[in-house]
Amino acid sequence: MINYLELSRTLIDTKFQKDLGCKVHAVILKEKLIPCRMLLENKNIPIADIPALAGFPSINYFYNFFTRKMNLTPALYRQQNAKNK
Repeated sequence: MINYLELSRTLIDTKFQKDLGCKVHAVILKEKLIPCRMLLENKNIPIADIPALAGFPSINYFYNFFTRKMNLTPALYRQQNAKNK
């Protein structure tokens, strides 16, 4: 997409930061958390299935990402937020 826009990644990041007050990468990571949280809230979906459903390459990568961003493990998040679906 950057090639299509004919802009450098740095320029896009700078404009994004100036206009929206945050970096592109931060928004991407925030958006990536939305399906993770939704899937974890459905207690009928095994946690082991969630990384693949949310587009993560491995369960370890998912656990590390989620734990770092949410400051709690996926299992603890589910325990605190699960809904009967």
